[in-house]
Amino acid sequence: MAQALTEGTLERVLPAWEQPADVWAMAAARSAQSAKVRVCVDFLKQELAHGEFALWKT
Repeated sequence: MAQALTEGTLERVLPAWEQPADVWAMAAARSAQSAKVRVCVDFLKQELAHGEFALWKT
């Protein structure tokens, strides 16, 4: 979406309006112990909080 906004192929209709979003990551108890799952969840937490596509601005 960010690329489409930059290229002008997607236009923001209400630029002053934002809404917070909750994101949940769920895994079976056995899968949650997997290093791959932990790395993925940690990555998502970092990127959605502070990355280029952060869900909220601080």
